[in-house]
Amino acid sequence: MAEAVLKLPAVYRLLIEYDGTRFFGWQIQPGRRTVQGEIEKALRPLFGRRVPIVGAARTDTGVHARGQVASFRAPRSFRGDLRAALNAHLPGDVAVLSAEKVPSSFHAQKEALAKTYRYQIINRPVRPALEAARAGWVARKLNVSRMRREAGKFLGRHDFSAFAGKASRGLSPYCRVTELHIRKNGESVVVEITADRFLHHMVRRIAGHFVQAGLKHENGPHPKTMEAQGLTLMSVTYPGPT
Repeated sequence: MAEAVLKLPAVYRLLIEYDGTRFFGWQIQPGRRTVQGEIEKALRPLFGRRVPIVGAARTDTGVHARGQVASFRAPRSFRGDLRAALNAHLPGDVAVLSAEKVPSSFHAQKEALAKTYRYQIINRPVRPALEAARAGWVARKLNVSRMRREAGKFLGRHDFSAFAGKASRGLSPYCRVTELHIRKNGESVVVEITADRFLHHMVRRIAGHFVQAGLKHENGPHPKTMEAQGLTLMSVTYPGPT
């Protein structure tokens, strides 16, 4: 009887962090190194077959994550420490922070209520070296107070068509922004935004809008798209206790 229970399908939820520098984004692409591809490669020897996974967010090439969430349906329950087993098979630029069995109805993408992204800008005359893979760069001094005054315009439910990339064509342009903070710490200016959904390039273009405001430039119909390496997926929110 115990052996039969072990063979029943099981759904798992993963919390993942990764350095996006050497990845062509989250989603599997033929002939390209992706985060989803590396995790599925690590799962194969553990379950003896390909196990497809679903991510809460499809981060682009060069984008990082501290709190990506993924789910998968395994052919059976895993005996032992799944987190340790996965990390033993994963490369150094991606790590599973937690791996837990969840109810069979859980779906990382469909059940997400909100996501939080952070965009980091190094604001100094000299280009960054140590932070080059973790931040965008603006050489001229930013007026952070002016940037903060712009932030209130983005709160609530709005049409974000002007901040959407081509990959969002055909999708609803409406998103509800619940939190938006702009913080300065030394040479670093951070834009952190939480919304129920995001369009392609939306956060990078909102960050670009704030940069233009901080430089006292007029924002045209097509906001500047900031560099991918400055963007990090911080967390994903789901129903129930956090």
